[in-house]
Amino acid sequence: MYEEFFGLTSRPFQLAPDARYFFGSRGHTQALAHLTYGLAQGEGFIVITGEIGAGKTTLIDHLMGTLQSQLYRAARVPTTQLAPGGLLRMVLSAFDLRQRSTDKAGMLRQFAEFFAESQAAGMRLLLVVDEVQNLPFASLEELRMLSNLATGTGAPLQTCLVGQPQFRDIIMSAKAEQLRQRIVTFYHLGTLQENEIRSYIEHRLRMASWTGRPSFDAESFSAVYRHTAGVPRRINLLCSRLLLQAYLNESDEITSADVEQVARESDIDHRPLSNGFAAAHDGQPETAGDLAEVIQRLGQLEQKLLLQETALKDTVNVLDRSGHLWR
Repeated sequence: MYEEFFGLTSRPFQLAPDARYFFGSRGHTQALAHLTYGLAQGEGFIVITGEIGAGKTTLIDHLMGTLQSQLYRAARVPTTQLAPGGLLRMVLSAFDLRQRSTDKAGMLRQFAEFFAESQAAGMRLLLVVDEVQNLPFASLEELRMLSNLATGTGAPLQTCLVGQPQFRDIIMSAKAEQLRQRIVTFYHLGTLQENEIRSYIEHRLRMASWTGRPSFDAESFSAVYRHTAGVPRRINLLCSRLLLQAYLNESDEITSADVEQVARESDIDHRPLSNGFAAAHDGQPETAGDLAEVIQRLGQLEQKLLLQETALKDTVNVLDRSGHLWR
């Protein structure tokens, strides 16, 4: 519809994740740096959390598109709830392995053989598990045990756990201590900042061969931020409807008034963020921008505390082994 009217070659604000539209915001660039660092460690777990619609899938797709095929073999489990046995079968399938045994011991033997063969061939294995917050804890433990299947020269498998903010509560719980000690890096992907909205919108338009039609007035970007809290998927939803309205009105300009009208009719800004935060300041509800900033800062603080806790426990373990820890 509006693509032909505005001379676009594709829909710039489609809701389905597309790595070609990856936008290097400050948060996404930092998340990518954590992923790169984690891969460089060659072992353990990488954890990425973020709000619904924050762009986690696009981020991971972008990363996987940059991996060298001669060095990495990547697999993805885009699942929500799987019992331990079902998870192992899903991982086998994700790596294109035909299941040879129906019992757990047999599947673990198959994994061990696969890991050894991959390492002998000089291949690194990366397993990405999406929507990890929905996995039963027993299945998380199965992933941890799978990472224990090291060969004689190291651990060929790395696992990236991707989930919503509530997964932070799971890994910070007492029962997850062993898993937590294996996390090499952790990052919470926040929302876009207000000063990134214009660049994000124009980036996606340019990817669709945008030539300036329609144009957005300066105030419209601030209005988009107010109604979306900087969540990329919400921005896409709002901007897609803005383009449709501009097409129906045969207009070449999108104004802040247009944003207000479409957001009001679509009820976009009344959709709660996934962690259900409800904050107040001086008796007044916080703005969407304030709330997004609070969530991002909490995630960064929690990440620092997690890394500090892991580092402290590693130090204690080293001292304990060397016999210098007072009892």
